[in-house]
Amino acid sequence: MQARCLVHYPTLVTDRHRTSAHHKSFDTRRAAHRYKRSVATKSARMTNLLLITSCLMAMGFFAELCETSPVDTIEGAALKIAAFNVQIFGERKMKKALVREILLKVILRYDIILIQEIRSKSDGPINELLADVNKFSSPRGVYKMGLSTRLGRSVSKEQYAFLYRSDKVTVTDSYVYHDNQDIFQREPFVVRFQAKEAYVSDFAMAAIHTSPKDAEKEIDHLVDVYDDIVRRWKLEDVMILGDFNAGCSYVTKSEWRKVRLATEKRFYWLISDQMDTTVAKSDCPYDRIVVAGYNMTRGVFADSAYVFNYKDAYGLTEDEAEKVSDHWPVEIQFKDSTYRDEEEFFKESVTVTIRDKSTPKVEKYELYPLRSKTKNPLLRQGFTAETFLDNARKIDTIIISKETTSVGEAREAVEIFRKTYPDLVSSTQEAVSKRKISQVTQVGDDNCVARPHEATVYQMLSNTCHAVKVKEIYSVQLACSLPLGLCEIKVKAAN
Repeated sequence: MQARCLVHYPTLVTDRHRTSAHHKSFDTRRAAHRYKRSVATKSARMTNLLLITSCLMAMGFFAELCETSPVDTIEGAALKIAAFNVQIFGERKMKKALVREILLKVILRYDIILIQEIRSKSDGPINELLADVNKFSSPRGVYKMGLSTRLGRSVSKEQYAFLYRSDKVTVTDSYVYHDNQDIFQREPFVVRFQAKEAYVSDFAMAAIHTSPKDAEKEIDHLVDVYDDIVRRWKLEDVMILGDFNAGCSYVTKSEWRKVRLATEKRFYWLISDQMDTTVAKSDCPYDRIVVAGYNMTRGVFADSAYVFNYKDAYGLTEDEAEKVSDHWPVEIQFKDSTYRDEEEFFKESVTVTIRDKSTPKVEKYELYPLRSKTKNPLLRQGFTAETFLDNARKIDTIIISKETTSVGEAREAVEIFRKTYPDLVSSTQEAVSKRKISQVTQVGDDNCVARPHEATVYQMLSNTCHAVKVKEIYSVQLACSLPLGLCEIKVKAAN
């Protein structure tokens, strides 16, 4: 983007000037004419001075904007997305030149940005901000906006606004979540996007600003919002983002156990508990981005989750930063569509381990029936049993296995183990896969290279199962050691 001159809207003649000019009486028409010429001349001089001053300020502003940001766009990224609570955004903030400029700089960093806490009584301030952004976007006028209705139980209502680059994404639908139970102080605003160049070409984004006193309950019920999106649009690739108030005293450690969005494995939290999203001296991870869906969880650069500190980035004082907001923006980046095309050129090495802190111990006699076709119902459902002996020819291990042809089938086998033998298998067992991709040397394409961001730790055998291709898992086992009296679910994958 080339630096252009940011010209503020000049005040040509103030209301005070107009009033005095209107009410002043003159002796002759020539005196009136002279007075008008004088006012016009002074006004023109003031206008020119304002234009020059603002232009000089803006040149410095945009020269700074053109510099590389602390976290720039990752190579191979299609979209950069953020959520920003702008703390009581309205006419007052738009009248503050510094605040206006920082908001403009922040917005221009992103392809889609959610603005929260819009509290103006009219759409004027947010439309004015959009107009400012479009003056200096490249190309000009490329940003559009999806704006919610005014939401909230109290007199002070808020709106959500998605500002997005129309050359990269299009909006195909939107709605405000129908909150039958009145759970949310401000109902989530859901927008469906399409992005041809992104790994995730069709996805929804749900905006939320929870009430601090009800944060735990509202975050928990975001699962219902997700399920509503899936039912309405038959679309599982969803991002939930905004000011969750998800930390410190608003949601305590003990309360997190009750929050389905945090405990169900289909939801992947990109902004961790260790990140500070507040401008003030407090250290709280209030703002979050949560994703779900097969393509969505594969299509996000896991290491792109970032809290953007505009104070340090733009050299502001603490007071100046707090005038903009009491929150930092949180951001992530989507992979581009070429990652789909390149997958055939890479091979994966997968290691699978099982983590469990509370594996139940059982007596030997409870394990012997595992070998019996009449007593073990799994042996009539495609599972097989093997018995391994130790050196003394005593039974050492019994393994019940199921060969699988898909990740979904592997997940089902794990659930069958848990339901059939709840006393042998802990419900807290979790399969974890570390997935690394390396280039196949026989490709014959010098331009095909493995990107470093493709080495990532994923949750596996959860409801998303986005870590491993279907051919990588070839069996699921329930391995029981008689000497130890312990059973463990194991997953075997190709090396």
